[in-house]
Amino acid sequence: MHIAWEDLQTLEALVRRGSVEAAGRELGLRHSTVSRRISALEGRLGAT
Repeated sequence: MHIAWEDLQTLEALVRRGSVEAAGRELGLRHSTVSRRISALEGRLGAT
């Protein structure tokens, strides 16, 4: 299983900031990009 470093950074920002929007602001990403990365990570891990 391959987990990209960007996905882990995104997950960390989401946990730390508490929302997709805030994580996106921290990372300089759109909230839709944060959501896609988290969804992809969940799919690879088989978890929600």
